[in-house]
Amino acid sequence: MKIHKFKKGQKLNKGETIGVIAPSSACDKNRLTRGIAFLKAAGFKVQVALNPSKMYGKDSHLFSSDSPKARAKALEDLFADDSVKVIISARGAYGAAELLPILDFKKLGKTPKIFCGFSDATILLSALNSAGVISVHGPMVSGAFAEDEKNKAALTSVENLLGLLSGEIINPFESIKLCRIKSGKAAEGWLTGGNLSVFAALLGTPWEPQLEQAILFLEETGEKPYRIHRHLLSLKLAGKFDNLSGVVFGGLDGCMHTTGPDVFKVIDDIFKDFKYPVFCGLPAGHEPLNLPVPFGVRATFKDSRLVILESALSKN
Repeated sequence: MKIHKFKKGQKLNKGETIGVIAPSSACDKNRLTRGIAFLKAAGFKVQVALNPSKMYGKDSHLFSSDSPKARAKALEDLFADDSVKVIISARGAYGAAELLPILDFKKLGKTPKIFCGFSDATILLSALNSAGVISVHGPMVSGAFAEDEKNKAALTSVENLLGLLSGEIINPFESIKLCRIKSGKAAEGWLTGGNLSVFAALLGTPWEPQLEQAILFLEETGEKPYRIHRHLLSLKLAGKFDNLSGVVFGGLDGCMHTTGPDVFKVIDDIFKDFKYPVFCGLPAGHEPLNLPVPFGVRATFKDSRLVILESALSKN
């Protein structure tokens, strides 16, 4: 079976530099400051692109932290800077899609490094996968990194991310028993996905994801079951579910309704005719525990567990 080959990022060592950028919305200055302080206290240098909090609460760039051209150039500069080993998004919210027609993904692929984020960052995680570069769905600087140290879920999330980026952790989900929504024959595939509504928004664009032999990870927050069904149905009608190796859902916080079918019945309805397994319960997404999911690595399911078969990092 042919498995897609992806360019891997570099190992992150203590004392090296983490790039921080807000490719979507601006973030609260105090939370950004706390997140950066956490990274520095953990032993890393931090290089901040543009000013992620300058436009917080303002609409000069609509919903975003800066102009599309400025954000795109800043992200390309972080990829091109040899001193920057990893890039972590400051915040999600909205606006990353504006960068797609401006970014030179071939250029980014020549200096591959891990870009990490979630929510609206799904746009860039997926586009990097389409360009053949591994990315990581995980905590962001003004999010979990900025939480109080007493927040054990946030601390566990960021510790796992830093462990994955340092090569100490390959599979953060080894001990996680998933809930099976639908049985099927497990097969090896490559992980990809992200936030469902953001991922579905790529349909019909030049950056529409190609999912042959993929294990698709999806998460969502605050969407009612009928809206979950709508997004999934759009992907299904576009043929995106036809050649998957499996599906695993992460956080579905707030995806409920007082009456009608629940979200799990919706998921079962969408995938009932496919032969691969569908699971839920991966602790990743818009929930307190948001463990990192590497996209572009080979994986499979075994004994209702997600098995990640390779490191997201290069050996060099």
